[in-house]
Amino acid sequence: MTVKYRITVIESERGWRQESWTEDFDTYEEARERINSINSENTASRAPDWYMIAQTKIEAVEIV
Repeated sequence: MTVKYRITVIESERGWRQESWTEDFDTYEEARERINSINSENTASRAPDWYMIAQTKIEAVEIV
């Protein structure tokens, strides 16, 4: 059994819909870096027509 660190990413486009997916990483640090990488792009004072955001929760999951 292997432990992976899972994050959830949400993509949103005005007039369409939101989509979400998960991404798995070998280490907690890699997962945290990915979250920071995605969320560092969100610098506008208002939500743009298209954006991605990563939830800050990191879940440890066992992969068989």
